[in-house]
Amino acid sequence: MAAEARHSHDAVIPAMVSLRETADQIEAILPDDLWPLPTYREMLFIK
Repeated sequence: MAAEARHSHDAVIPAMVSLRETADQIEAILPDDLWPLPTYREMLFIK
């Protein structure tokens, strides 16, 4: 269990952060009609 936690800490979480940064950059420049996922703002303020 400790090995899996260390792997998540050392490899998985940094990869997720990197992917999130890239997605945020793409989301900012891609037109809404071409972005197939809800934006972060839409997820926060969905009614």
